[in-house]
Amino acid sequence: SELQSPCNLVCRLLLEKKQTNQYYCILIFSIYIFFNDTATTEIYTLSLHDALPIWISTGLVLKTDAGCVMPAGIAETIGRGLSADELRESHRLAHAFLDGDVALRRIVEGREDILLARWRHAQAAAWPEKVLQNANWLLQLYQAQQRPDAFVGIFEQVISRHRELPDPLRIGVGWAYLTLGDSQKATAWLDEINPDDIPLTAEAASWYMVRAEAEKSSGLPGSKERPRAILERALAVLEEDDAENNRYQRLRCRHDLARLTHFFDHNPAAAIPEYEQVAREWNTIAYAKLDRAITLRNLAEALMDVGRLPEAEARAAEARRGMPHGTRHVVYSELEYLAGRIAEKQKQPKGDILRRFRDCREKALLTNHLMMVAIVDSRLFWLEDRGQSDPGSFSDQEWQTVAQKLAIFERHAWAARVLTD
Repeated sequence: SELQSPCNLVCRLLLEKKQTNQYYCILIFSIYIFFNDTATTEIYTLSLHDALPIWISTGLVLKTDAGCVMPAGIAETIGRGLSADELRESHRLAHAFLDGDVALRRIVEGREDILLARWRHAQAAAWPEKVLQNANWLLQLYQAQQRPDAFVGIFEQVISRHRELPDPLRIGVGWAYLTLGDSQKATAWLDEINPDDIPLTAEAASWYMVRAEAEKSSGLPGSKERPRAILERALAVLEEDDAENNRYQRLRCRHDLARLTHFFDHNPAAAIPEYEQVAREWNTIAYAKLDRAITLRNLAEALMDVGRLPEAEARAAEARRGMPHGTRHVVYSELEYLAGRIAEKQKQPKGDILRRFRDCREKALLTNHLMMVAIVDSRLFWLEDRGQSDPGSFSDQEWQTVAQKLAIFERHAWAARVLTD
């Protein structure tokens, strides 16, 4: 039988009535323990959700290297008696058990815990093919869930030994590092790929779009001019292949070009109509709620920049309502930051403004958006008058702590601008 809830269930025991000549085989370092003989099978499910934390704390059960649990006595007794080869083989058997139909169905449903168990067993078994297979699946899951920190965590473990990642995941590496504020690493990995060698149009366009964002964030000379040329190339590639399934990428390109008009050309008024058109078109594409929320967030900022504050507030609220449930995308905290800025311009009470920025900080920590944490800490520093013991005085000791956080992201244009301001 296969595990249904790995985090909360110690094991599902396959118990067989005792007969003569029975034998017992314990599959160690797995979530499962089997007692087998030739008799008729009876199946029992043992749920120890409440007792398990107590048992772990008292040493009655241990967490294995696979992230699972087993009785301490079994771990100690059997672990001492197995050779290194036998340990590796036991991990192979455990991985094979997680290749069953139920486990694979759970993986398709996005069960991270099963994938992580497979990944750890493959590593402990020194099984490179399965290490790479499970790494690929985890990276796909984290990219789909917009979790760059988890993506990089797996990627950095696997890349030292395996560089055979498919193009979408190699582009995903650039996206993940860029989202975490490291445009240099993003650019280095993206430049290992020649977009002309990418066979699929949508994937080639993805490379151009992530590369344009990395260029824009670099702060290097020419970083304001080159992104537009890169994005226009992406749009041209997509228009050469006018397939219906390329509409998503074309909208993303148009949105990013509007952002350049807004933020680099300092022309929010010209960007507003394009943002509005792209936001309307997102409504015609399935599963585009997150993209629409991102577009609305930028539209709200453009409206704020031209002084249309009630409309800006309404669009930001619409973006928050439209966010997919459970998302961990960075826009989650950026919407709260924008709400704080709109509140400042509307001259709302200081307590309300502080609350919005503190909400932003909390959400940035939740989504591991560390650059946003540094930026909002700077905002809070000045709003809360920290570093001033009395009017007219200023001690820079606390400011240096804030500035050091921003300096980590000094190559990103937004963080550099905040640090300079």
